[in-house]
Amino acid sequence: MKIKLIIPVIGLLILSACAQNLRIMHTNDSHAAYEPARNRLGGYQALEYHLQESRNEVDAHMWLDAGDMQTGSIFSSMKWEGLQGGAVLKVFEDLDLDAATFGNHEFDVSEEHARALVERSAFPFLSANILNQDGTSFGDAKYAIFPKGKLKVGVIGLTIESLPERVKAENVRNLRILPYLEAIGMVLDEVDKASDLVVILSHNGWEADSLLATQLDDRVDIIIGGHSHIATHEARRVNGIYILSAGSHLQLLGLADLKVRRDRISSFSSKLIPLTQPPMGFRSKLAKFMDESIGELQMQLSEVVGTLPFAFEVDKFSVTPGSFWVAKAIREQYPEADLAMINNGGLRKHLPAGQVTLRDLHEY
Repeated sequence: MKIKLIIPVIGLLILSACAQNLRIMHTNDSHAAYEPARNRLGGYQALEYHLQESRNEVDAHMWLDAGDMQTGSIFSSMKWEGLQGGAVLKVFEDLDLDAATFGNHEFDVSEEHARALVERSAFPFLSANILNQDGTSFGDAKYAIFPKGKLKVGVIGLTIESLPERVKAENVRNLRILPYLEAIGMVLDEVDKASDLVVILSHNGWEADSLLATQLDDRVDIIIGGHSHIATHEARRVNGIYILSAGSHLQLLGLADLKVRRDRISSFSSKLIPLTQPPMGFRSKLAKFMDESIGELQMQLSEVVGTLPFAFEVDKFSVTPGSFWVAKAIREQYPEADLAMINNGGLRKHLPAGQVTLRDLHEY
């Protein structure tokens, strides 16, 4: 009789010691890149296809986005059901996003607009350091716990501390923005106790994430970051914490496959998947919505309004013929000024020589 009782107990102990598998898919800085780029990579339907393929390969999975899903194309600037950027939320909802954190571009329009994005979103926006005056998160919560298979995954949201310098100051004037360590310190104990794995979902930039990792302890397992548009084909490990980022504009989908055993990562591998276009015959549940939401606007903005004598190639870190031309035009428009400058990264779209459409002017 005693033996019969001991066997089930041993079996339970063996099961509890077994590592649990999880796949984390991650994106960041997608900037409403709803269609393929010039290299034929990216777009929402490519993302849809690769998310589906990746999910089919494993039992336990989740998808996290590290901010800046708004601003960058006509898809985010048009209104859908009365909300600018509402169509972006609809796409991420249809593709079953688990959670997002705020990028700076979620605050581009106004505080009221950012609040509307949170209210209309079917997935949670997490932020531990962007707070209302009463100390509550500006998002849905400071963190969330996600059951995934036999694991519980704790996700804490963070947004870049210099937010008032990156958007109109009035857009965030009424908000409290905490330093990263202070914000994490307020919730980390409870998240760690409630979960088997702790992920910081960050829109702080690569250098800030790397520095933050040196200041944290082994309660934090992974930082998934955005803002710097860095593509980490292999995760960087700092102070025992894995740091991941998937570039920008939906060129790549990040995948991290890990095993968790007794509240620790026992095995870890990561890669970035190029978001190639779906094969012929792929049945996209986004297709109809995309046609209905953006099709008519695309036609309206296809009107040719001018001609470029040379290509406007974009480079954030050097002067190009296009950026020089824009600065010169600003100087001519305001002759009383002594100097004209354009901001680093203000021009974002490559325009080939030739015809220019209303859409080009809107997105350049």
